[in-house]
Amino acid sequence: MIKIIYNNKILQVILGVIFGFLVLRILNFSEGKSIYFSMALILAICIVTIASIKFIRYFWRDSSIIKITLSLLLMTAFLGGGVSLFSIAGFSMFPYRAFFLMLSLLYLTRILMGKSPVNWKQIQIKPFIYFLLFWCGYAVCSVVWAKSLTDAIQEIVFLLIGVFIIIFVVNTYNSEKRYYEFFTIWILMTFLLVTIGLINHFEHLHLPISRINNAYSYQQGIPTAVFVNENDYASFLAISLFFLVALVHYFPNRLIKIIGLIGVMASAYLILITDSRANYISIALGFVFWFLFMITAKLRKQITIFGLLAVIGAFVLFSERIMIVLKSIYIQLSLLFITNDASASVDIRKNLLKNIQIFIEDTYGFGIGAGNAEYYMRNFGVYETMNNYNVHNWWAETFVHYGAVILIIYIIMIIYLFIKIFNYNKTINDWKINMINESILCGLVVFPLASVSPNSFMALTYNWLFIAFAFGLVQYYNKKEKGEDNEETI
Repeated sequence: MIKIIYNNKILQVILGVIFGFLVLRILNFSEGKSIYFSMALILAICIVTIASIKFIRYFWRDSSIIKITLSLLLMTAFLGGGVSLFSIAGFSMFPYRAFFLMLSLLYLTRILMGKSPVNWKQIQIKPFIYFLLFWCGYAVCSVVWAKSLTDAIQEIVFLLIGVFIIIFVVNTYNSEKRYYEFFTIWILMTFLLVTIGLINHFEHLHLPISRINNAYSYQQGIPTAVFVNENDYASFLAISLFFLVALVHYFPNRLIKIIGLIGVMASAYLILITDSRANYISIALGFVFWFLFMITAKLRKQITIFGLLAVIGAFVLFSERIMIVLKSIYIQLSLLFITNDASASVDIRKNLLKNIQIFIEDTYGFGIGAGNAEYYMRNFGVYETMNNYNVHNWWAETFVHYGAVILIIYIIMIIYLFIKIFNYNKTINDWKINMINESILCGLVVFPLASVSPNSFMALTYNWLFIAFAFGLVQYYNKKEKGEDNEETI
């Protein structure tokens, strides 16, 4: 039966439509909405169903249970806390946590069977794996001097999950096909989250986790998808935008290119309406890097000519709307330089950083302990932050929690990943690998600024997925250079 469905496109479409009706019926998601909205949802679910069947057929046909579970973990990790299975005594079980536990149990089973869960001989990036484990150990030890034990434990859980996702990927994904699968997962989940964001914006429907549910009516069109706030969502889109750009650049199928281009435009639009200033700048830097280093001189010339013609045509046809958009962007960016209003968000962030400097000096550069930044801001802050206690800066947050040594090695790690992938990309001529390399390299350019916008980057699973992707690629390239380019043994 499964083989019949695999090989029959008509049955796939029928299955998708039936599944779409069932989902709408069970969730009553389209209740009170137009017939067009319901039809669009059914079409989306139908496409997802067909894509899932093709995905399973191509990537999972000969996969082990560990590989499949890891892939499911990666997929559901994009949903983060947006979808909850159940909650008990304040603890929520999310799908990615369930698959994380399943994968951990599978590794534990290998240990009980006398098999090594991790093939250390094949790990080519041991120094950084040791660093990540040291980071986890340091975080656990910091509980001794952390003021808030609850915040510390919560942070340590996020850190451990993130680090072990990296280790799972490095240990399990060791072939080109697996990283093409990772890229495909990222693209599919990006389209899913973009779709949810468009529903947020146009239909004013939000998941329970979203802060917009309690926001003013004029803010109901702000998209958050599966995240708590729009900044978390915008940072995800800023990184994922370049996965879509790479898809358009390299994928040979024209239909996929068109779909990817639609995704690029939709993502850019959603980022624009989130008013996330840091991500405006990060995307601009990402496109400058892409334009200068990721495309050929011929394509660069074509894009320049087409871009100029498109800009001129757009101004002629839509000058008023474009001026409104440009004015909005100008206002958002100009707020970065306004310092005469003590309640301005930029000034609040400056004061947050000033407080962090004091905390670091008081702890002699060793950090205040895992997850304790907000507690310190609330109770020991010297500079006024107008009841805003979240650091909103991944780098400063890491610095104040774990000290100078962890932050410096972490930065070195990111730079190493970028240089390694950049150098390898210059020597390869394979469209799949080039596509994956381009998405990661541009993402790494965007990453530093995109990570200063969210409330807490530690808790955002796409942060760890992105680093795991880059780590895994470097691990694969190092193995390939040593002639160890084999399919996984797990």
